[in-house]
Amino acid sequence: MMTTKHTPGPWRLNGESGLPGQRVWGSECRLIATLHRQDDTELAPPDEESAANGRLILDAPELLRQLGVTETELSEWIEDPKIPQKIAKSMRDRLQAIRKLTERTRAEKETA
Repeated sequence: MMTTKHTPGPWRLNGESGLPGQRVWGSECRLIATLHRQDDTELAPPDEESAANGRLILDAPELLRQLGVTETELSEWIEDPKIPQKIAKSMRDRLQAIRKLTERTRAEKETA
């Protein structure tokens, strides 16, 4: 299972109620991100795109956790000789993509 150095989840989002400056907060009141409208109108409520970006950032810890679970499962399943070669190749491709996407997170942990 992958371990990381980022602020642990769950994260929470504020600013969706029409307040300016949508923010994503982590545990212990750590500020993760401040989102601005695409037109950089800082005092206006978040637009649809910045609100969607906030929700994506908010989900990042769980997405990363699920990638780790999937990586572990794929690594085990690929070795099953009952898996047809075409499916095994697809699984290897997905595993390679997951490892590439999570490589930076692992590298940060290893250098700490």
